Amino acid sequence: MTKKYLVTNPFVDKTTNKVVLPGAEYEADDERAKRLQAADVIGAEIKPAKADEQPTTKVGKNAKATDADEKGS
Repeated sequence: MTKKYLVTNPFVDKTTNKVVLPGAEYEADDERAKRLQAADVIGAEIKPAKADEQPTTKVGKNAKATDADEKGS
């Protein structure tokens, strides 16, 4: 069974010969994941969010504007 992992450093996927960049999700079996984690190119498994969990980011009247917001960008 494969699981998804967060890429932390760029690497060339040996099966596709394509560069996988940091921030991407990479699917691997346990054996491959252990090798890639030992090489420090992927992090921990990405766990799917539960349906009843709410995002923790809040936006409200007390939120501060960023410089980009103030400049109208």
